Amino acid sequence: SPISHNGTFNASGLDATTATGTTYTLCFVGADILAAGVDSETSVTIELQSKVTSIELNSNGNQFSYLKQSPRNDFSIRLYGDAIADGNTVAFIPDASACTAMNTANSVTFTGAATIASSVASFAWAGCIPLTSGVPRIMDSANCPTDGLYRLCYHNGGDSTTIETGISTYYKQVNFMELTSAKHVSSPTFEGIAATNDTAFGENFVHEVYEPFTITVLLKDENGNPCCEGTKVFLALTKAGADDSSNLYNAAGSNTNTDKIVLADANGVATFTSYTIRGTAGKFFYFTASVAGRSLNFPATGAANAGFQVRPTKLTQYTTLVTEYIVGANGDNANAVLGDIEIRALDRYNNVLAGLVTADDCHCEAMLETGNSGVDSAQSTNFGRV
Repeated sequence: SPISHNGTFNASGLDATTATGTTYTLCFVGADILAAGVDSETSVTIELQSKVTSIELNSNGNQFSYLKQSPRNDFSIRLYGDAIADGNTVAFIPDASACTAMNTANSVTFTGAATIASSVASFAWAGCIPLTSGVPRIMDSANCPTDGLYRLCYHNGGDSTTIETGISTYYKQVNFMELTSAKHVSSPTFEGIAATNDTAFGENFVHEVYEPFTITVLLKDENGNPCCEGTKVFLALTKAGADDSSNLYNAAGSNTNTDKIVLADANGVATFTSYTIRGTAGKFFYFTASVAGRSLNFPATGAANAGFQVRPTKLTQYTTLVTEYIVGANGDNANAVLGDIEIRALDRYNNVLAGLVTADDCHCEAMLETGNSGVDSAQSTNFGRV
């Protein structure tokens, strides 16, 4: 019956006689065999190359001959080895494919051949961006690279040699997402319940429009460990069951969805710093953080009739009123007819909050005082409430 044995051997003395590779044959010498011969041939070969010896993910300063994790989205690699040449190309191919397929067009399973410039090659998937429809808005998954094991191939433009580098990576799927922090950048400018952090951006939280906040999200693998450096994390905003991401702005003042993507760091943390909600107020808001294949709502319900509130900074009377109405002169009773009074909800920069609508059930209350004594001649109360 077959016999198996695990062992290691010191191959430090081996070297590639050419950068493109040297093939070695593995031989087995039994304890009773004095010298290698025909009987010790295993038919196992090892190809040793020095063209590419290690790579870095997104030029992060950490060199590996095997990238344990690469993101399911755009990324770049910095190559190290003998005579890495600008203009040559590299590609990641599915593990079951041969390097002769490295020029296969870009798809969810092939990177396509990327041209090297200053020892860096970049791989991109044009469709791996936030979706343009659906509620909540999330990162696309169908057009992002498929998770799995991939090998790196190198094409030497000078002599058209395709090199098997022996370097591989695993496109890692994020399995869990966790909200680790959500807070205002500074103390809110308002008082009372609106300033109370009752679980930041939770069901009972009241946020002021234009108040900067920072949110951090942690990515985890199937074992609950932080993972997936370089993964794109997209933040979206929903209000009352409709996408409201156009009113969510990054620190640079952009509300474009592709500008609300940050990359997870080496600890799997994505930080959205100094974001603001502008141009709207009301109720039933929630955020969604998403990566290819996973998403996280907070508050967690993600329902159309639940979520945190956003309040205006202030209200202003827009209609100019006459200072005094005199009726009933000379004993004649008459009615004072007031025109429409317009009240506007504003942010701290006096911008009108067009996103605050009737369905938000935001009420204004006015009181009318009559007469020098404040007594309404037709009522016993000293004001009429409108």
